[in-house]
Amino acid sequence: MLSSEYINNFLENNLSIDFPEIFISKNLQISEQILLGPGFLTQDLDKNFSLKIFSSSDDSKKIINNETKIGDFIPEEEYLKITCKDLTGNSWIAIVDDVSIKSCKKNIITCKFKNIIFEDQYNERKDHINETKIFYFKNKIKIPCDIRTETKKIIENIEHTSSVRYNIKKISINNLNFIFEKSSDDYLIITVTSIDNLFSPAIELRISEALQFSLGKNIRWEVYQVIKADIEQIKFYPQELTKTEISPINQDCYPNDFWNLFEKYFKYILKDNNQVIHPLTIFSSRIYRFLETTIEVQLLVITTSLEGLIKNFFDNINISDTNGEKKQEKDNIKRTIELIKTSTINEEFQTRVINCLNNFSSKRPVDVLHELKNEKFITEDMIDAWKKSRHKLAHGDFIQEDYTTYSNYYFKLLTLSNILVFRVIGYAGSYRNFSKNGWPNEKFDFLRD
Repeated sequence: MLSSEYINNFLENNLSIDFPEIFISKNLQISEQILLGPGFLTQDLDKNFSLKIFSSSDDSKKIINNETKIGDFIPEEEYLKITCKDLTGNSWIAIVDDVSIKSCKKNIITCKFKNIIFEDQYNERKDHINETKIFYFKNKIKIPCDIRTETKKIIENIEHTSSVRYNIKKISINNLNFIFEKSSDDYLIITVTSIDNLFSPAIELRISEALQFSLGKNIRWEVYQVIKADIEQIKFYPQELTKTEISPINQDCYPNDFWNLFEKYFKYILKDNNQVIHPLTIFSSRIYRFLETTIEVQLLVITTSLEGLIKNFFDNINISDTNGEKKQEKDNIKRTIELIKTSTINEEFQTRVINCLNNFSSKRPVDVLHELKNEKFITEDMIDAWKKSRHKLAHGDFIQEDYTTYSNYYFKLLTLSNILVFRVIGYAGSYRNFSKNGWPNEKFDFLRD
């Protein structure tokens, strides 16, 4: 089993390992060995791994072709597989698909890559324990982990009660048991076990996705440890993420609602394993990746994300036509298209005009928002903020007016995005209304009258 010292050193950007044996293969299918020699791995301040290999032969020139220069990226057809043995005989593996050559002397290769996997076999172990998955999140994460334990003692016929708080939270979702633990170094450690020993193939991503939305923060695990009956595997994957967070829940006031939101989001996205990143996360959480950019970028990202969210998750919303105006509009478009088809306008221009007219008759995101406004959580000023921001930025305009106005638009759209996600996953509870001054805590339940 790998010493916890390795994990702690990695989380402190201080991982360093000596490898008496390093094998490099170029053909991943055949695993053709092209380099053998000792070396060492270090972690730099940018969290990247650097591996220096001292070749025991002159074969190091085969790693890259003659045209490759220092700093070039290795092309896909020349991906490498690195297999190392450390001083205690542990196996380390890295598939080098994101690497640049730092230096290439006669018998020395130095390269950078993003992740490395430790793997160990327990051949002599015969007991079968439940598979356990452990995730380490390094960047400072604030979540409501607080368990109070009380003990009572009778001293001289008087009952004395004392309590101790632990930075731990235990929850169960479906067949999974979670333990969230905040370490003294502000690391978040999540331990997951399965009651029936069955895990979703996408479990490692889905946990990060659910936490990302619940926290309003761009996060991902940096260490992923799997312990089975006969194997231990640890993936080290450095992340350089934004520090800003804007959680939809005020967890200090409503810790139970935070965990309710996490559970609802996690359950919803866990049902779909067909895509690496769940579609809901693609549209809802890309917002958090751009919290530290300009207001133009933030607004463009959030408006396009909202459009994708509406088109992909609210397509079943029927647009009302009380006065028959929309039916009349469709009839007019149909007649106009027929006139264009019988005209002498050239065919290419006809096609362009007809496509534009068909777009007029399609369901627009703004129409869906107006229908959802009847549920009383979406307001007219949110819709107005979306229209003014979307139309301006989609045509390449920069904001030259009052930045405060567009900053307010952004927070209205952030609230709108959160409300739409709440509705999709079926969340009901408190939320922070960023569209109002002071970001008051309000209640959301789209099933209400």
